[in-house]
Amino acid sequence: MASSPTCKSMHKFGRLAVTLIGLSLLLLGLGFLGAYLILPFLYRGVDLLEVSLALASMAALPLGFGLALTYQGLGALLGRPSRRFVPPPARLMALGFLLALASGEIVLLFASPRVASLLFPPLHILASALPAGAVVAFVGRRVTSDSTWRAITLQASHGAILSPLLAFGLELLTLLFLIGAVLFFFRPDRGAGLDWLGDPVNLSRLILSPPVLMAGGVIFIIVAPLLEEFVKSLGVPLLGFQRRGDAFLWGVTCGAGFSALEGLFNGGVVLEGWGLVMLFRWGATLMHALASGLMGLGWYGFLARGRPWQLLGAYGASVGVHALWNGAAMALIALSSLALISLEDPLALVGVGMGALVTLLFMLVLTVAMSWGLFYLARRWQE
Repeated sequence: MASSPTCKSMHKFGRLAVTLIGLSLLLLGLGFLGAYLILPFLYRGVDLLEVSLALASMAALPLGFGLALTYQGLGALLGRPSRRFVPPPARLMALGFLLALASGEIVLLFASPRVASLLFPPLHILASALPAGAVVAFVGRRVTSDSTWRAITLQASHGAILSPLLAFGLELLTLLFLIGAVLFFFRPDRGAGLDWLGDPVNLSRLILSPPVLMAGGVIFIIVAPLLEEFVKSLGVPLLGFQRRGDAFLWGVTCGAGFSALEGLFNGGVVLEGWGLVMLFRWGATLMHALASGLMGLGWYGFLARGRPWQLLGAYGASVGVHALWNGAAMALIALSSLALISLEDPLALVGVGMGALVTLLFMLVLTVAMSWGLFYLARRWQE
């Protein structure tokens, strides 16, 4: 059966734990923030912007959630009721994303490395967080829910902090094992060390080798969806809910928090294509939010109505959506790598271009379908 509202069901120990976790995150974030602010004046490396972006990203996550968790934890300890969750319009966040995207591209193009190391990271953080916020706001303003800001804060924290620690840790161990095996058994030139990976052509050939493609498929199409779609949604049964709308919104929030973390650290890997990568993050955000929202409905069916098959069905559907998106993304990476090693073959380049166009079209159709799915579930699947 469903539990009582979050703001009432938090025991004193839980409230104290939330506050202490928030304060710890806040201190950690302040440390990274200080390093980010002084770095341009002390560091002279050619990768100043990349290092600065990494420090700013590591500061943003604990600072943002540290402040939110501390505020909500102290409020619960003091017996202060949390306000009902009424988010700002999603279109305002979407507009903010476009402004951050345009400003970030201008800084990358025209600012000096030292100036960009201070100006670009905040824009990247906004461009990573606003799609997640927009999706949660879009659903939150439509679903029938009794959720409070405290509940949403806890669910977003679970999605962005707790669930990635487990999911990424297990995925990283599997990935490192597979990469080590590939490099040991299939590296073209065993005597050249790892320097050959710096050549884009060599890297592309490695990516397109059957063992790497197989390993990538196992990790990103099978292992990642199976692991992530289970751990992302655990915040829903852990906090308890009263109605289906709460379970769906909380699942969406967990997924959006997870996606915000991914965008924060994955979006800045290749700064030359930063704007395009951040646009693609909208699709990834919708995927994570919809998949976790389905899991939220599955948890509701299992815990509130005693129907375990609904949880199993939701798990299968969420893993399927995740696998479809990751499979398309992998296909796009493989096609890009194939283009690099086919520059002297016009016919091959035409084929690669057609394949990329079809893949992009599929991802666009999938993005539209996921948007409609979120809208439909928020408006129709209510009590």
